Amino acid sequence: MSLFRRATGFAVAGRIILPLLGVLLVIGLIVGVSSVLEIRRSRKSPTPLGTARRYGMLGGAICPKCDRPFARHWWALNAGLARLDRCPHCGRWSLVRGAPLDQLRAAEVAEMQAGQATLVAPELSPEEKLRRQLDDSRYDSR
Repeated sequence: MSLFRRATGFAVAGRIILPLLGVLLVIGLIVGVSSVLEIRRSRKSPTPLGTARRYGMLGGAICPKCDRPFARHWWALNAGLARLDRCPHCGRWSLVRGAPLDQLRAAEVAEMQAGQATLVAPELSPEEKLRRQLDDSRYDSR
């Protein structure tokens, strides 16, 4: 009789635990797939320099590596006061804290000024122009 009770107990426990494990597996798959899609989407559409951004519910942060502002992601790992998050601009992971909106707007302005400074190309000497043309034509497959 005790063997029958033991088998019945395992059957009842299995009917409780297996659906719970299934629900946890589905939730894990949904979170994993959505985070991968978010990473792929951010790589495909980089934000142009100096554009105004919406930072969402979690606010924004400034990347310590490239000094560009970005919205903090919901899937970032929480590490107390900071989050381990990936910068969509440079692709590096770092611990970032939420920044106030005035600092984020100032970073956007600085980003725009840095972008304009790089647009102005210095005048090249004829020798340097020839060297660049040679380097550019090196990989032609004509």
